[in-house]
Amino acid sequence: MLLNPLNPELAKARIGVLALGALTLAGSFLLFETSPSTLLYIVLFSVSIFITDFIVVEIPREGSLSASVAIILTAVFLGPKQMATPIILLAIVIGTLAGQMAQKKPMIRITMLMTKRIIAATLATIALSLWFILIGQETVFFSRLIAAFIAGFIYFFSEAAIEAMLLSQDKNSAFRTTLISRMRLLAVVFLTFSTIALLMAIMFKWMSFWSIFIFSIPLAVTTQSFKLYVDIRKTYESTIKALSATLEAQDESRVGHAQRVSDYSLSIGKELGLYGKELERLNYAAMLHDIGKLGFDKSVKLDEITKEKSAYDRKNVPFHAQIGAEIISDVDYLKDVSSIIKYHHWSFGAKHNSIPLESSIIHVANDFDHFINEAELSKQDALKKLTEDKGLYYSPKIVRAFKSVSRRRH
Repeated sequence: MLLNPLNPELAKARIGVLALGALTLAGSFLLFETSPSTLLYIVLFSVSIFITDFIVVEIPREGSLSASVAIILTAVFLGPKQMATPIILLAIVIGTLAGQMAQKKPMIRITMLMTKRIIAATLATIALSLWFILIGQETVFFSRLIAAFIAGFIYFFSEAAIEAMLLSQDKNSAFRTTLISRMRLLAVVFLTFSTIALLMAIMFKWMSFWSIFIFSIPLAVTTQSFKLYVDIRKTYESTIKALSATLEAQDESRVGHAQRVSDYSLSIGKELGLYGKELERLNYAAMLHDIGKLGFDKSVKLDEITKEKSAYDRKNVPFHAQIGAEIISDVDYLKDVSSIIKYHHWSFGAKHNSIPLESSIIHVANDFDHFINEAELSKQDALKKLTEDKGLYYSPKIVRAFKSVSRRRH
């Protein structure tokens, strides 16, 4: 639904993107000329976008990237003399519409994806055209290589910026942080797609349409490799959630605690600029931070945590944190998480320079959840308590980040 009454800011952002996309599409037909082979190019690239739209790399919590990006960039890299902008945009509209409808995606998602691609492709084409107008040397390989690099970056940045704007409005997160996180995470995938697209465009001169079909094979293999990697990470996360659920099954008061701590921690982490494996490691540690309590009859209550903090210059590690770290250290892909779990109750005033950042984040998130669900404080009072104790028990930087996230969400 476009006009979501629960999030008017997101609705406004969507309307703005759609309006810009419509103007871009209309302007391209007025400003750019088409060639006699228009219909053939439209059919070829529409079909290619339609097929490759089924090949998608899903990135947990960060969206997805379709292999059709490589096809769109190929059309852009061919240059305005071979591939006029209206042809590219029509191919995007037809291919995206057909591909997404075949996958039964919601119409609002189809429209936003189509619009995002139209804007990004147009900006990339303009950048390529400006390069050849100002620099010339369109037939020189090195010049075309630089132009393709610039156009590819502009396409990537435009898509990422639009997606980050919509995500930041939807999740009430900081636009700059969301954009940087998305660009860092998808940069390798996008660079790979861009390289394949450049090869397609270069070989198009000698192989014509066959270059698209031949280079679709490495494109599919590359995408499948990324998908397998992501699937492995998803399996890891599912296993960790199962372990967390086992712990929570012992005590009803624990149900949902690990997931809430994970959600709070990830929000703080993104606000602080963490991304990719850093966020993944933080998520694992947050989900398993109390794994050392497995087998205890009763959960550690808030008053016990308070006692632990009374000597903030202590050198000892809480028993359940020590046990949890030892358990996790035996799991190969969780070894980096072990020290985070071990120090997640350490106060900032103890030895804050030696405490992992992720531990300090979980410390704040964990205690905030305890304040609300066990001490039954309001969210405002819980934040107030965190603020009062920052610099002593909690990292001031992390408390500020958490308060910033909370302000946007409420």
